[in-house]
Amino acid sequence: MQRNVDSDNQSLRGFLRLVESEYPDELLRVREPIDLRFDATALVFELDHAGRSPVVVFENVRGSGMPLVTNVAGNRKLLAACPPGRSWRAIR
Repeated sequence: MQRNVDSDNQSLRGFLRLVESEYPDELLRVREPIDLRFDATALVFELDHAGRSPVVVFENVRGSGMPLVTNVAGNRKLLAACPPGRSWRAIR
């Protein structure tokens, strides 16, 4: 079954692609291993104190086989860039 790439523009993956291509300074990728209990929240707080609110992707979360994406709704400019008139699909 072939997927239409444009049909994915309302998913989290589509949003991340939009940010990475159109607003690369608003995406922060952390490749170092992090502790989920403290590191992710601490980094987002530090960014906030510095006046920054990028989407943060933690690629190596200890004890997890999946990355962690946070601060998705922390930036009004990025939310305003989302295509209008459609609601976000549920993340499965």
